[in-house]
Amino acid sequence: MKSSFVKSFSLVALAATFVFFTLSAVGGPPPNSTQEMYNRKCALCHGKDGNANTHDGKKYKVPSVRVAVKKYSEAAMIKVVEEGKGANMDSYSDELSPAQIKALVEYYRGLAKK
Repeated sequence: MKSSFVKSFSLVALAATFVFFTLSAVGGPPPNSTQEMYNRKCALCHGKDGNANTHDGKKYKVPSVRVAVKKYSEAAMIKVVEEGKGANMDSYSDELSPAQIKALVEYYRGLAKK
């Protein structure tokens, strides 16, 4: 009986260690909300408030959300997130589902109203 407990405990400990190191390697658990996903994937350039007043936003001349929503339709923005844009914005179609991409674009566009 003791041997069975030790084996079970060892397997649980091994699994927990694997999960811990796997999540650490990929930057933590998946985001729980669209806002968290935006903050992880987009805010570095676009800024948490959408104003693009960040080091990378200035470096790559990213327009503020208020300018972007006037210039690009929601469909155009979805396409940019799916396919990337130039050398400075990667494609996210391999990392995010179409529903996640749509939610990100809606969240970003909503920042223009704040």
